[in-house]
Amino acid sequence: MSPNAPERWNPQTPLNVTPIDYERQVIQWLRQEGATITGLEVKNQTLEKGQSGKYTLDGLASFEVFGGAVIRILVACKRHRRPIEREVILGVSERLREVSGQKAMVFSTAGFQRGAIEYATKNGIALIMFVDGRATYFTRSNEKMDERHYPSDLPRFVGQLIREVGKNLSVSTIAREGTHGLADWLNEWA
Repeated sequence: MSPNAPERWNPQTPLNVTPIDYERQVIQWLRQEGATITGLEVKNQTLEKGQSGKYTLDGLASFEVFGGAVIRILVACKRHRRPIEREVILGVSERLREVSGQKAMVFSTAGFQRGAIEYATKNGIALIMFVDGRATYFTRSNEKMDERHYPSDLPRFVGQLIREVGKNLSVSTIAREGTHGLADWLNEWA
């Protein structure tokens, strides 16, 4: 992205998206991944019974393996003004145990703090930064970027899977053809 790109496209600046559009996009990505996972069911705003009570979840994905073992993936959509802290990921981890889930995915419009990334990586929780699709388009130009310069086929939103690899951070774009997808993450952490 050009250094003159508008700040609202900077991944460090929270993306301005309505809660409904945000959750719908996340659920759409999960359903698209269902084409590569047999029997994937995705629910949005679902009420689930936990060990200590009932919880409303942003999303819950589930599928069967080995002819009957159900794998449940808790989906949390965090629309905060600041990068997500470790304490938020700890809360998601606890809710995951409460609803007897096996995996969790946390989507954020504002990114993640280093402590959250470290904890999530060690505990197999996927972190996905929800960003403007134009953030995936790079150009070498001294011109100020404006709408005329973006290809018309860029997606409105993309997800960037963030994890720690050694002492470095790895960022993989998801929800675009030919990139590291959510199914790859599931296989990697299985």
